[in-house]
Order: sequence, then C-alpha cells, then structure tokens
Amino acid sequence: MAEEMEFRKKGRHLYKIHKDISIGYNSIMSRREEIWINRLRIGHTSLNAGLKIIGKHPTGNCCYCGEIEGVEHVLIYCSKYIKERKELERVMGSSVKMADLLGKHQSDKIIKALIKYLKDTELAGRI
Repeated sequence: MAEEMEFRKKGRHLYKIHKDISIGYNSIMSRREEIWINRLRIGHTSLNAGLKIIGKHPTGNCCYCGEIEGVEHVLIYCSKYIKERKELERVMGSSVKMADLLGKHQSDKIIKALIKYLKDTELAGRI
C-alpha cells in the first residue's frame, strides 16, 4: 500500500502543469532552450531543491529568501526576480502561472519571454 501511494506522488510536478503528456515541440527554440523548458516541466534542474535530493546542497533553500528553491519558486515567487518577472507578466497580460508558462498551449511570445527570463535572471545556467 505504501509503495502504491509513493507511486502516485511521482510525476505530480508535471501533472500540475498539464495533464496530457502529448506536447508538440516548437521550432522557435534552439535545442538548448528546448532542454531548459523540458527540465523545468519535469522539475529536474540544478536548482537547490534538486541539488539537495542528490546530496549536493545542505538545505535546498534559496540563498536569497530562504524558501525551498524549486521551479515554481524561481518562476513565480522569489523576490530576487521581481523585475524580470514583471516583463513576463507584461507579455502574458496577467500574473505568472505555471500552467501558462510551461503547459502545452504556450504561444511563441510566452516561450520567447520565458527564455529571456531564464537568460536575464541567469537561471538558464542552473537548469
């Protein structure tokens, strides 16, 4: 029973973003940028929360605000990236939401804005 419950928890990060696994790829991205987006989607990054899992970070917390530093934190919540996030919000026309950023119905302008956000915040090198 415990094994079944653990199995059900796996993949929940991606499932929150989109429930359908068939995602078409967009030709506006380079191969490197596709890798960034896919790693963000599945939650396998070199952010502190991921590094903690493999024993390479003591807490998994953000060095700036002290919260757990995962994908959702750096894209939506971390106060370190307020300025860069405002540009994402401007492009999206609303507040930033995970499903809008990483879901299967991304527009080209959202993809370009997300890639710009990753580069401007220097998060791209940690994805």
